[in-house]
Amino acid sequence: MTDDAKGALRVLVVDDDELDRLAVRRCLRQSGIAAQADEASSAAEALKRAAGAAYDFILLDYYLPGEDGLATLRQFNESVPGSPVVIFTGRGDEDIAVELMKSGAADYLPKASLTPERLGSAIRHALQVREAAAARQRAENLLRLLSEAAEHVLTAGGPDELVRGLWEKIREPLGVDAYFNLMADRAGRLQLGLSAGVTEDAVASMISLTCDAPSGTETAVTARKPVHLTGIQQSDDPLTQSLKSGGIRACSCHPLLGDGISLGTLCFASRTKDRFTDDELDFLQTVSHYATSAYQRLQHIQQMRDSDRRKDEFLATLAHELRDPLAPLSNALELLKRADGDSELLARVRETMERQLGQLVQLVDDLLDMSRITRSRLELRKRRVDLASVLQQAVEMVRPLTEAASQELHVSLPDEQIWLAADPVRLAQVIGNLLTNASKFSEPGRDIFLTAEQGQHGEAVVRVKDSGIGIPTDELSSIFGMFTQVSSTRERSQGGLGIGLTLVHRLVEMHGGSVEARSEGPGTGSEFVIRLPLPDNASLVEAPVQDENSTGITNRRVLIVDDNKDSATSLAMLLQITGNTTSEAYDGLDAVAAAASFRPDVVLLDIGLPNLDGYEVCRRIRAQSWGRNMLIVALSGWGQDKDRRKSQAAGFDHHMIKPVDYGLLVKVLSELERSPRVARNTG
Repeated sequence: MTDDAKGALRVLVVDDDELDRLAVRRCLRQSGIAAQADEASSAAEALKRAAGAAYDFILLDYYLPGEDGLATLRQFNESVPGSPVVIFTGRGDEDIAVELMKSGAADYLPKASLTPERLGSAIRHALQVREAAAARQRAENLLRLLSEAAEHVLTAGGPDELVRGLWEKIREPLGVDAYFNLMADRAGRLQLGLSAGVTEDAVASMISLTCDAPSGTETAVTARKPVHLTGIQQSDDPLTQSLKSGGIRACSCHPLLGDGISLGTLCFASRTKDRFTDDELDFLQTVSHYATSAYQRLQHIQQMRDSDRRKDEFLATLAHELRDPLAPLSNALELLKRADGDSELLARVRETMERQLGQLVQLVDDLLDMSRITRSRLELRKRRVDLASVLQQAVEMVRPLTEAASQELHVSLPDEQIWLAADPVRLAQVIGNLLTNASKFSEPGRDIFLTAEQGQHGEAVVRVKDSGIGIPTDELSSIFGMFTQVSSTRERSQGGLGIGLTLVHRLVEMHGGSVEARSEGPGTGSEFVIRLPLPDNASLVEAPVQDENSTGITNRRVLIVDDNKDSATSLAMLLQITGNTTSEAYDGLDAVAAAASFRPDVVLLDIGLPNLDGYEVCRRIRAQSWGRNMLIVALSGWGQDKDRRKSQAAGFDHHMIKPVDYGLLVKVLSELERSPRVARNTG
């Protein structure tokens, strides 16, 4: 520290001897220290002067008439704690010097050896001691304030309470007259969150300074580090003029970085100082780190609350969706009781039951698919497939829905075939889901467009476009989230669990592609764009040839094993109608005994059985000579590749998913006619 930097120092010389005071002033002038000296001849006079003026240091004679030197020193330390006291005396010893230093004296100088150099050195030392003490006190104050700020940000109940409460705590101690909090929206643009003590024009300037600083200056956003503005009142920078007109003299902006992502900035401004000290800047940066953590904590809490709310809505929707098909099924059963041979009525009832059962099966399939995807248990069965054939399959799936709504589905395919390495069933499911949504959320009579083309970057591009209710632009980024339903659709009774688009997104990603939702907002329609990579020809696998012959198989002995008696009995009745002989068992041990006595041609065997599971039942049957050539088919609600491998290892010939498609079951039973391995069991 230099004397010139601080200007003339104010000094109080306290001594009852006028000649001694004169000698001290002469040494002071010769010491090279610029100082303005006042005098006092007694402790009482000195204390009175010190109470009315701020002295940088005090030169105090130890031996004042009628005064205890140590007591006088303590009085000064208590009355003017910010002014260091240098003791000088005409006589004394080492013990007194030690006691004085213990009592708070900045230094001790014998009058006999007082020189300008020694006095100057003592004063400089005293000022350094004062600065060190002041710095220590500031650090303690900041540490205490930091502790209070940390407690606040950790307990704040929301972003508004967090920022406002933080400012209230630091505004007076740090001279922070204003603040503004800029937060990034979903597109990464900074928007004003909260502010106080600053005009909108000033905030607009700070947004420019933090995002678009001139001359390539790095900002709190681009450089992800603090930006400090000092001496604003002396600045000619056009971007600071609104701050300048608002009386702002200094400003410090800090990025809020969470997990490497910019959440926004927190800016502090002062009208009372041209700059914040280094300690204060460190404090503000630490507080900003605390605020970032608190923001993330509040975001996570809100996300959990939103997730719980969506789950509650999902469960309510699930209950509704389950009841919808159950009501017509219940009505259909009553109609069957009263049909009395009316063939036309029976046909209509059958159509209704098939349609509603299909909805139930689709509902359960979607739930199972979503469960398998979230647990990474869904496996694709990729093969060489023509994109056009997949799209045509999806169109046929949704055709009844569009025809019922008198909607025109326009399909545009490229002239040349586009080959993919894909799971055709899952890919058709993706396109079918998008077409179903387009139909459900478009008015009757509207057009729906399905187009496919080969993109410019070695990819297949599929677009599903409608002119329906559209999607709010602020929801486009979250439309593929679990249990998410667009706000504009919630008042429309269209049904659905809010997982269809999540399935689309996950299945497309599993194919190595991407899906994007586009819309100009409510009432403008929507477009979904799927991009799928085109594989090398060498990686394409030819599709297995499917045998489409599926005639009814009769006169077979079939053992049906299921712990659900209604399921076993209804399947038995269906097989009996087509001329087969059936037997039923409802647990694992009974199944083995029934197979031994009934000697069936075919065993339709549930996996989850009491007493003995289906795997062990199959192994025990295969262990017998009479069971080696039986056709044993696993019936299960689980159909992943690992489940099929497990059933194959246990000795099953086939693995079928519940509820069993009767047409597929007929194909499986036809193996009795074709397979050389399977021999008829007649007893």
